[in-house]
Amino acid sequence: MALPIRTLNEMWMESVARFGEQPLIAYRESLAVKTPDGRIDEEVVYHPVTYGEVEGLVTSFGIGLLQLGLQEQEPVAIIAENSLRWLVADLAILANRAFDVPRGCGASTQELAYILKHARVRFALVEDQAQLDRILALRAEIPELRTLIVIDRDCKEFAGSGAPGVHTFDAVVAQGKAQEERPGGSDEFTRRRRAAAGPDIASLLYTSGTSGVPKGIPLTHANIMHNVTHLSTLIKIRTRDRFVSLLPIWHTFERTVEYCGVANGAAIYYSTPSTVIKDLALVSPHFLAGVPRLWMAIYNTARTNIRLAGKEKFFQKLYARSLQVIRARRYRQGRSYLLPGEKPQPALASPLDHLYHQLGDLLIYRKIRGKFGRHFRAIISGGSSLPEYVDDFFEVLGVNLLEGYGLTETSPVISVRTWDRRLPYTCGRPLPDTYVEIRDEEGKPLPAGSKGIVWVNGPQVMS
Repeated sequence: MALPIRTLNEMWMESVARFGEQPLIAYRESLAVKTPDGRIDEEVVYHPVTYGEVEGLVTSFGIGLLQLGLQEQEPVAIIAENSLRWLVADLAILANRAFDVPRGCGASTQELAYILKHARVRFALVEDQAQLDRILALRAEIPELRTLIVIDRDCKEFAGSGAPGVHTFDAVVAQGKAQEERPGGSDEFTRRRRAAAGPDIASLLYTSGTSGVPKGIPLTHANIMHNVTHLSTLIKIRTRDRFVSLLPIWHTFERTVEYCGVANGAAIYYSTPSTVIKDLALVSPHFLAGVPRLWMAIYNTARTNIRLAGKEKFFQKLYARSLQVIRARRYRQGRSYLLPGEKPQPALASPLDHLYHQLGDLLIYRKIRGKFGRHFRAIISGGSSLPEYVDDFFEVLGVNLLEGYGLTETSPVISVRTWDRRLPYTCGRPLPDTYVEIRDEEGKPLPAGSKGIVWVNGPQVMS
């Protein structure tokens, strides 16, 4: 029997070996085109990049980082948004047995200065010229910061011409490729990649600092791999499944979801909140991960469109009947939401309820459901509590919703709603080997049904 995968490096190399010719990332290109009636419209093209092609970039960029002096178990800041190059940089840093310190471009300059100083970062990758200018201006405050790498392929002119230690992503790749072609040129990189161990830090993520200064949260390879291993099974991710990616990749929820895809030979299509409807139709994905705010926006948009079409009263009549149908279905399937001590209340749906529900599906629900694409299997929701009315809405539509609970400190998933136990208004059961108790302010366990503080113990809890 194969040994369990201990590190993200092992996970990645196994995926490259198994899925090398399959697409891993598809990056979005938007082209302006003129329609027959003279309007300017957007034409979207997704360009696939295979696992094998990504590995080529990871190796070259990783060796380039090594050539620039990156040490084992050293932090590397990544101040950038979702892209193929973000994932390449992440995997190359891990392959060097180093770890990343990710943050988005929307972080304040003050926050970035604090994080870079606190983590004692010598290497930083930045999105573009604007981020480069910000970090160059901070150099006097951060004496450890020596090497800056600009991800944007169009950024050729650096602020403060001749600024020492500033490189393009392409230049680092070229430097690594040249070294790789020399006899033994990749030996040290290969040694580091294999030397990585479960207890090694894989990522140091900082909180937003809403209650004081940002707090650094170290997550190890073992922490993250516990989530990847079990979520892949619980969510039932399959080879060649397609994910549309919306959330920031530097956020632990999105990143773990992407790692789950990588581990199983899935493909990731990068989108944005403003283009997701068009992209869903183009990609026809199997999964979409997001936060309740996104699902609430879909609900509000659908209700607004119904109202503007003058069908609000008709919709409400159909929807009330549909709610009765799903309540009866939940009771029949043993999926009623109950607090401790409560017994399920019988719920029945009449033939007329079913008729109205079928009519609603024919005229309204399937049109909204169709926006997700014909291969769609489930929404993966996390980040905050999902309102009950949104939960009901998606079940009426016939869109599966798997809600989870967790936080950055738990890599991030503690529990998740699974296919065999889709209990409404809940965030599912704890992952394997994960123990949850509700305790009072003094740390004493509380009886079932009490409100208190969530205590968690498990392999995914930060070191």
